[in-house]
Amino acid sequence: MPVQAQKSIAALTDENQAAVRPKKPLSQAIDGRALYTYVERMPVYKNGGRAGLRAFLNKNFQDLPLAGSTSLAVSFVVDKYGKARNPEFFSESVTVPTSFEQKLTRVFEQIGDFQPGIQHGDPVDVRLIVPITKPAQASR
Repeated sequence: MPVQAQKSIAALTDENQAAVRPKKPLSQAIDGRALYTYVERMPVYKNGGRAGLRAFLNKNFQDLPLAGSTSLAVSFVVDKYGKARNPEFFSESVTVPTSFEQKLTRVFEQIGDFQPGIQHGDPVDVRLIVPITKPAQASR
């Protein structure tokens, strides 16, 4: 039996990223379909894979109000058709201004397609969480 999404994300770990937890509970289904957080074959961004996705998000959100050690991430669903849906900012320590929430919607309209996640040979909806990092300032 496939493992369905949990109501909260225990932690997001990436080599140099702190834990990030959602402020809102995750929904359990999209259009009546199960929502997964991990599947046999995870979704892949068609424009450069993981590195391309992080570069796209970091470029489009470089003006976010991030302090040095702030953990901020974007959560979204890659549906079984490879489309990114339902983007949200997640942060434990930063309140994201409404204007950035609106920008998030506009950015995700331009994000492009993914290869959908696969579970038991079938495409499924998968929630992804990607950390946003502020570019390092060059010293002069």
